[in-house]
Amino acid sequence: MKKANKHIEPKRYRLNNISVKEIKDKYPELVGQFITELPDKIDDRETGAYYVAKTGKFVRVIEKDGEKVTIGMDEPGFKDKPKKK
Repeated sequence: MKKANKHIEPKRYRLNNISVKEIKDKYPELVGQFITELPDKIDDRETGAYYVAKTGKFVRVIEKDGEKVTIGMDEPGFKDKPKKK
């Protein structure tokens, strides 16, 4: 009896090439932050964290009016303001 192949292909996410170039150009210091897919459940999303949406776009979760919402790269609050020394 032949054993079934138990190798499971890992999930692969297609990133929007325009978004990759934009993030490298606009926010090079954030490039390594985008390693996690945006969780489906809102409660699993961490406020302030960066994610890759299923569309391939880079998003950040923020709290607005007491609720967690996702924002894109061109929206205010995507990147924290530099801290003053």
